[in-house]
Amino acid sequence: MGEKMDNKVRWLRISYWVGVIADALAALRMLFPEYIMRGSSPDVSYNIGMKWGVALMLGWTVLLIWADRKPLARKGVLLLTICPVIVGLMITSVATFFAGIGTLASLIFNLILLSAIAILMLFSYLNARGAETDAQ
Repeated sequence: MGEKMDNKVRWLRISYWVGVIADALAALRMLFPEYIMRGSSPDVSYNIGMKWGVALMLGWTVLLIWADRKPLARKGVLLLTICPVIVGLMITSVATFFAGIGTLASLIFNLILLSAIAILMLFSYLNARGAETDAQ
């Protein structure tokens, strides 16, 4: 594999692992919502909803690890991560803020973080397009 190809694979792997780390951290926050709520006790339905979300978040974490095993062949996972996952999380962040649940600071933080991850993943995907045919 040439240096140009190595660089494409490196960007894909960086994207996968940024997603893995972000998802794993989010899953931990979802497992322990009492720490998110800053001392208040979330109600039962909130806790149940978070536990459903944890299963999905961990599933996506495993999917990104799986994609990393064959980074070029599975680069499409990055597009699926951007939309619907990241776009959905952004919409949820905005809706949460306008529902009066979240703060402006958390909204801005979430939107910046999610945008940065989406931009990284989109760059990596576009950078790697055609790489399989280049390798042949």
